[in-house]
Amino acid sequence: METIIDIQFKENKELLDFLEGQNEVSFRNDMDNKLKKILLLSGASYFEKEITDIVVKYIQEHSAGNDFIVSFVKNKAIQRQYHTYFDWKGKNANQFWGLFGSDFKTETEKQIKEKELESNVKSFLELGELRNNLVHQNAGTYVIDKTTEEIYGLYRNALPFLSYLRERLS
Repeated sequence: METIIDIQFKENKELLDFLEGQNEVSFRNDMDNKLKKILLLSGASYFEKEITDIVVKYIQEHSAGNDFIVSFVKNKAIQRQYHTYFDWKGKNANQFWGLFGSDFKTETEKQIKEKELESNVKSFLELGELRNNLVHQNAGTYVIDKTTEEIYGLYRNALPFLSYLRERLS
């Protein structure tokens, strides 16, 4: 399934290829530095929206749609809390799994290993960490030490983690 991030990457690449074809190397590099920041923010934002929607849906289903419970959880556990769910500098999502209890965490850690999703989780966390660095270290001057293709690669590699999360919390 193609996402808005896939489309954005393709459009960015077309522009960069055009500039390179026009021998506008300096302009191409400047645009690449700007566009990869936008791609990074877009990819991280995509995951934030998808994951918070998955959590809300899980709460709705397991509270039998009780609006009081859903509203409480949205207001106290979801709204402006996403970036506390994960240890962004970590190598796994155990902090997030632990929010659902120790049995859930243990079972999920086992499934992640069995399904060989460790690299997907790491890509997701790296994307989130890069996003945090960008927004908290002066986005205008922050230098991303990855190419546009590498950022897009992190995004693509993180998608199976999102699919697993959707399945796990269904």
